[in-house]
Amino acid sequence: NHKVLVSFWSSEVHEIHDAEGYDLHDAPVLTGHFGHRLFATANHPNDPNLFVSVGEDMTVRVWDLRASKCVGMATLDTMAHSVDWSPKGAIAVGLGYKSGGFGPGARPQRKDGAFVVLAVKALPLASHKMSAGDFALQRFDLTVVHEGRDAKHLASCVKFSPDGQSLAVGSMDKAVYLYRKDR
Repeated sequence: NHKVLVSFWSSEVHEIHDAEGYDLHDAPVLTGHFGHRLFATANHPNDPNLFVSVGEDMTVRVWDLRASKCVGMATLDTMAHSVDWSPKGAIAVGLGYKSGGFGPGARPQRKDGAFVVLAVKALPLASHKMSAGDFALQRFDLTVVHEGRDAKHLASCVKFSPDGQSLAVGSMDKAVYLYRKDR
């Protein structure tokens, strides 16, 4: 059979060929957030089968509901607290941590109040034989393309405008910061 399941601290389980050492699926067979709490989710604006999630584990994850799988992930350098998906396809993430929280990360983060915008790129579909009822599972590459910070406290809310040209970032400093995409 030559299959071994290997689990990692990052809540990923891979199926590895025990003699050759390669990942049989080129991706985890199971995955999830780790490190205490999940803070926010947002639906894809056009595809009801996709959503994005962020949390204390400093990851942004895109999920496919049909397959119940993570199909894209980016690792950030601080905790993520809020998320929104632009009608144009980008993902905005509000960074930071609320003081008075619990867990090992319950302290101010060095990027409290910052936000990042990630480009979402569909990766080529892997060629494989599909039986009736199966579907091709699309995977995504998430890349930080912009980082900004005007607030000094947790970015508790991020929201794109309906046309995707503007972004509002709400902060625990009781202010809303507005950003407009340069044309």
